[in-house]
Amino acid sequence: QMHSAPSLSRVPLTFRMPPADHSRLSNGTPVYIVPAANKDILTITLALSHGSTQDVIGGDTSMTMQMLTLGTAALDAAAFADEVERRGCWLRANSSHDSSSLQVTGLGEWFEDVAQFMADCILTPRFDAEELEKLRSRTLADMLIDCKDVDWLAARAAGQGAFGSHPYARPKDGTP
Repeated sequence: QMHSAPSLSRVPLTFRMPPADHSRLSNGTPVYIVPAANKDILTITLALSHGSTQDVIGGDTSMTMQMLTLGTAALDAAAFADEVERRGCWLRANSSHDSSSLQVTGLGEWFEDVAQFMADCILTPRFDAEELEKLRSRTLADMLIDCKDVDWLAARAAGQGAFGSHPYARPKDGTP
């Protein structure tokens, strides 16, 4: 016997953004707190309105954001990664042409540690020369692979054609 597909609902789905608490730090930095539906998981995000379009040297913003996650004044990259992982947390840095962000996610029961990880990344990053060289080498290897990818090359050519000499035409991670 064949089963028929259930009929589609005619009632549109709705989404209501939860209200955000807003305040400012003493230095004027805005802070938004948006409660999550799942209170077991906590995410702290630092969002910056600075991206690769402001780079003096292509890739500055991307490399800097990634370096923020590779150790602190107190812990080298391996020890810091172990501490984050030991608590089941997740740390990542992102950058685009217009913005950058640093994000740490973990269980709500680890709130103090999650907040401390974020603070350590921002306030006391290590910027170890050896880690920078490893990151630079990995980034360069990725770029060399991209240079052989026809889809990547086509997207880059389209960006250059569309944006000309504007910073949007440059790859956000720089060039090899």
